[in-house]
Amino acid sequence: IVGLKPSCDFHRDYVLGRRLGAGAFGAVYAARRTRSSKDLAVKVVDLRTGGAESQRHLRRQRAIEREIATLQSLPWSANIIEVHGFYVGGGLAYMVMEHCA
Repeated sequence: IVGLKPSCDFHRDYVLGRRLGAGAFGAVYAARRTRSSKDLAVKVVDLRTGGAESQRHLRRQRAIEREIATLQSLPWSANIIEVHGFYVGGGLAYMVMEHCA
C-alpha cells in the first residue's frame, strides 16, 4: 500500500488497549507507545483478501490509501488529529494517531 511501511516492530513499539470504537473499515483502540508511555489511538484495518469478499477488501484497501494520502497532504493544524505513522503487517494496516479524550 502506498504510504504504508512494512513493520514487524508495531507490536514491539505499541501496546493496544481497549477498543474505543469501530466503523466500516476497522476499529480504533487506545494504545501506548512503549518507549515513551505516550497515550495514542490506533486505527486497525484488515487488508486481507480472499474468496468472494476480495472486491470488498480491495475497496477497503483503496479507501485506506486515500485516507493516508489525504492526511499526508494536509498542513499541520490544531483542528486536525495528528498522525504519528502508518504500518502494515500480517494483513493489517495500523494508523497511529493522537488520542483525543
